[in-house]
Amino acid sequence: MKKTILRSVINVVFFFLINFGLWEVLVATGINRSWASFTVYAVLIAVVIAIWNKELLSKWDQFKKEIKSWRIFFIELLIWLAASSVLAYMFQYIVNGSFKTQNTETVGTMADTIPPILTCIMMSIFTPFIEELTFRESLIGWVNKSNKAVITIMAIISIIVFDCIHLYELREFFYYLPLSIGLTTFYIKNNRNIYSSIIMHALANLPGAVMMIIGIM
Repeated sequence: MKKTILRSVINVVFFFLINFGLWEVLVATGINRSWASFTVYAVLIAVVIAIWNKELLSKWDQFKKEIKSWRIFFIELLIWLAASSVLAYMFQYIVNGSFKTQNTETVGTMADTIPPILTCIMMSIFTPFIEELTFRESLIGWVNKSNKAVITIMAIISIIVFDCIHLYELREFFYYLPLSIGLTTFYIKNNRNIYSSIIMHALANLPGAVMMIIGIM
């Protein structure tokens, strides 16, 4: 228990130090902002895997045993993902009058600056692992299963922090809220196995990654 809490604290601390501190240092030295972002996430993926390496292996074995039907799992996942996406775009259009966010435009700029395949790797592999281990596993995973009240509190914190970390403008809050709720709920529903939300997060980012490869964004 103490080791899990320690890993969680280290993960969260390193995420913010590297995500903001290292990025600022790289940009200050003259490195392009897009390359700085890719470098930061390349470093972060190595850090979070080093922190959770044994847990990631055991969680994967547990995940495979607990999934009774992969078909049902993916149907449920796609329903959650579709509902989250529809609500996200609906809220974004109501608040902003547009379906695009500043984060979407920034990712599009990255694809014009660095090879699209690297942006795709960052979006569909690096980001799901890094952010799910930070905002789901580190914030919720350490809580005893029987302590429903604390799990609920930490789930709310996870939802809000994950949402806020993606904001460029305050009015984008409701765009990311449905996905944040969906990822957190799906994670808890699947016995808090991190691979459930990693897969959902990867599939949420996949359409954007594919569009970059074919040059739409």
